[in-house]
Amino acid sequence: MDTKPYNWFVQELLTEILSGAGKPRGELKVTRSTQFVDFAFAPGAGHWRLRKELGLLGQMTPEPCLIEAFHGTPTLAEVLECQSKQLILHHRHDLQAKMSGRAEPGPRFLGCCGWSRSGDRGV
Repeated sequence: MDTKPYNWFVQELLTEILSGAGKPRGELKVTRSTQFVDFAFAPGAGHWRLRKELGLLGQMTPEPCLIEAFHGTPTLAEVLECQSKQLILHHRHDLQAKMSGRAEPGPRFLGCCGWSRSGDRGV
């Protein structure tokens, strides 16, 4: 369980908002070294109308996706770490799909959310 309160808040919020439109999952383990994705979402078939009503969040979630929450503007190192997690999961998903003969898309979109209080641009 993540100890950062804003991660917990975002997981709860996104689960509540997106639960009717697909399969939300918080804290998804990524590698053997125990990295976690803050939030993963797999859209349900036929829920495009609900996602359309969600505005930008609905537009970000038409395919399986990962969302990482930040309290402030993420640094380049934090963005690259998120990208690494996404690529690891995508690769694992592709290997599993290949072995089972299915062609579902893996998580292709990575959203890194945060804001700056100091006015610096960050990444």
